[in-house]
Amino acid sequence: VNTALALSVLWSEAVAVPHGWRLTADLGLFTVTLVGLVHVLYARAYRDACAAEFRLRDSIESLPIGAALFDADDRLVACNMIHRTLHPAAPATAFQAGRHFHDIVQILAEAGVYQMRGEGLERYIENRVSVHKRASGQPIIVNLSDGRSLQVNETKTAGGDIVSAWTDITGLKRREQALAILIAQDMQGRTMSDVATEALAVGLDCRWVGVAEIFADDRARVLSMITDGQPQATFEYDIEGTPSAHIGNPRDYCLFPDHLPQRFPDNKFVANVGAVSYRGHAIRDAAGDKIGFIFAMDDAPMVDGRWQKDFIALVARWLGMTYQTNQAERE
Repeated sequence: VNTALALSVLWSEAVAVPHGWRLTADLGLFTVTLVGLVHVLYARAYRDACAAEFRLRDSIESLPIGAALFDADDRLVACNMIHRTLHPAAPATAFQAGRHFHDIVQILAEAGVYQMRGEGLERYIENRVSVHKRASGQPIIVNLSDGRSLQVNETKTAGGDIVSAWTDITGLKRREQALAILIAQDMQGRTMSDVATEALAVGLDCRWVGVAEIFADDRARVLSMITDGQPQATFEYDIEGTPSAHIGNPRDYCLFPDHLPQRFPDNKFVANVGAVSYRGHAIRDAAGDKIGFIFAMDDAPMVDGRWQKDFIALVARWLGMTYQTNQAERE
């Protein structure tokens, strides 16, 4: 407990002596009475300080983003669980209350948490601490060695404390990169299906992604496929009994977020590779006829998120328009 806080409360409340106390001229009674008063006020100050600390930690913990508070000496006061989970590779003691910001950055850097992009250890720490101390409120990007990107906003309070807010923007960065791939249309001996598959792999971060065309009522030909970042050979298969049979029946978008082997027990591909989730979207031509589909599968459950649905629909529309443009040029 802050002794200065306790004495401040003692001084401010000394005039409001409880009715039970009687300061007399007797020195012994006066001493006992004063000691008792100090204990009462000290206990009250301790109680108030604990309550204030609890409210602070509870407020930080309730925030939907990663949050950390550093005092005027740049020592960590508190951080919430989201902030800790954004740094899963951090040593257990890295975010210990009272630890200086410089020391936290050094611990994380030495543990290999950061992606330093060619910077030396000392230079990276120096630059990160310098940006932190300015606390300009302008967002910065901290790239981690596991491939994630975190956006950090640091703001200085009137009292000199620094409030740090952290958000995982990895998905946003992936979408930006995926859209850049579609816009650039960098063929380099590849087909438009290859370009779309690369965009899907980057944007959705799934183990298996691909583009398929329908060439018969019940047959599909995979035109391009990527598995764990590597291109795969094309192949054909029967649509019946597969997740892709549900695309366009009745909706163009299809999602099986989990338990894929249980939904399709006779599908050998799903069973062999260990896929548990599937997302797909129909590709249609100008007449509205379904000419193919794009798909993504993963060995972990998928989130039924709005941006994933919008992104895969965008890629499908892009392919539909591209196929029609190419067909018109050939004619």
